Amino acid sequence: MIGDNQKKFLDFEKLTKPNEELKRIAKSLCGKTKRETAINILNFLKKTLRYVDLERKDPKRWKKLFRKRSARQILKTKISYGCGETATLFVALCRLCNIPAKFVEGKRLKKSGGHSWARIWLDNRWVDVDLTKGKEGINFDPEKAKHGPYIVLSESLGPSDSAITCYQDWRRIEKSWNYRKKKSS
Repeated sequence: MIGDNQKKFLDFEKLTKPNEELKRIAKSLCGKTKRETAINILNFLKKTLRYVDLERKDPKRWKKLFRKRSARQILKTKISYGCGETATLFVALCRLCNIPAKFVEGKRLKKSGGHSWARIWLDNRWVDVDLTKGKEGINFDPEKAKHGPYIVLSESLGPSDSAITCYQDWRRIEKSWNYRKKKSS
């Protein structure tokens, strides 16, 4: 059951707002259960999106596009420039299938880097989903992630509502982070 605390995560923000094509695709992905639907969406993303490492290929363009492309644009090009873009499209599709979804930003501990993923309301609790892992990404544990551990910096409706809305926000966080800090016990 979806409670009042989850209902706001069925809303759309600027970058997750759907168009008719997104609505049509979401309708085709809705399963009998929310878990089946989430897996259908993950399989769709894995099959449909091609990952392009724009950060390495064209850093100047990547910085300009960081947290700027909408779910509609990502779907139209069928290209994802990173985990944040895949999360943007996943969140939009989940909401269209009546699954509350949060856009999550994480910071890697003791190292440079970050990660974006989603949290969905599944089985009466929030479940982390790492979109880079396909259907195996359900029940992602940010603290035990292979390239982590990660701490959550932001949970939001989408990338334009996140604590990190542009490349400059990310650089500010990276520059302020003390990588020599010991993890508190």
